Parts: sequence; structure tokens; C-alpha cells
Amino acid sequence: ITLHGEEIQIDCYSLRDHSWGPRKLVNNTRGHFPWAIASERSGFAAWARSTLDPADDPVHDTVESVVGGWYLRDGVYGNLAEGSCRVDGRGPDGRPLSVTVDAVDHLGRRLHARGRMRNNLHWRGYPWLSMWWAQAEWSFDGQLAHGEQQDFVPVQLRRKVARSLAAVR
Repeated sequence: ITLHGEEIQIDCYSLRDHSWGPRKLVNNTRGHFPWAIASERSGFAAWARSTLDPADDPVHDTVESVVGGWYLRDGVYGNLAEGSCRVDGRGPDGRPLSVTVDAVDHLGRRLHARGRMRNNLHWRGYPWLSMWWAQAEWSFDGQLAHGEQQDFVPVQLRRKVARSLAAVR
């Protein structure tokens, strides 16, 4: 990348969503998409979602179920079979500051990952979804890695939570 005349070399791992199928515009759930890649032999990506009724969902101080994803450990992939994702801390505007993922893959291996958000973007790329999209520094399997944490909420629910946060302030 060249930025203001300065050339910046890019040499890192990345993960992109290639689920190019149709997006349903109704009944979107709240959830998380945390991921990190430490090397060609180590990484994870999880899909976690809320099962709470949006009318009763406080968004904060909840634990979501891991419903899919993968875990790469020692060069061997496993499908995440069960687990949880929890936002441990949030900023005054609701942005996630730290996240914990605990999951087990189909091979019985346990993933425990703690992420610290390095930045946050309040992204509104879809008209029905509000998302905190963050670069995250993850600690798992005795190593540090970079990745992301996507914290997504249907717009109507995000409005409700934003109003309640404003009332507290």
C-alpha cells in the first residue's frame, strides 16, 4: 500500500466470508464472528448466535452459542461442534472491548481464546444490520495472533440498546 507517498508492506493472514448466497432480510439473529490466524498451522473461526427473543434480549452480559466454525491446531482442522462466545467488556457506546471464545471441535480438542479489541468500526453495510467490526489481538494455544471480532445486531435491537445506554449516561 502506498499512503501519502509512504510504501507500507503487507504480509499477514486474513479471512474472508465467501458465503455468497442470498441474505434473508427477516428474522436476522444477533451474534458474533470472531477469528484469528497465527500461522499456516494454527487458527480458528467461530460463528455464534443468540437464541434470545429480540424483545427480551439485553444484548449486553449474555453468552451466545457457537453454532459453527473451524479450529486449526498443529496443522489439523476440526469443525467446531459446540461452545460459547462472550463479550467480557464493552465501551460506553456498546462496542466490544474484550471477548472470550470457548469451544470444542469434533476431534475433542478444546479452544480457549481471549481477544482484545485494538480498534472498532461501527459498520452499517446492510440496511437491516448494525455491526461493531474490530481488529482483535487474540491469545490462544499459548500464542498471540491477529484477527477480527464482528459483533452484529439487527438494527431495531441496536436502536433499543443505544437508547438505554444514552439514558444511563
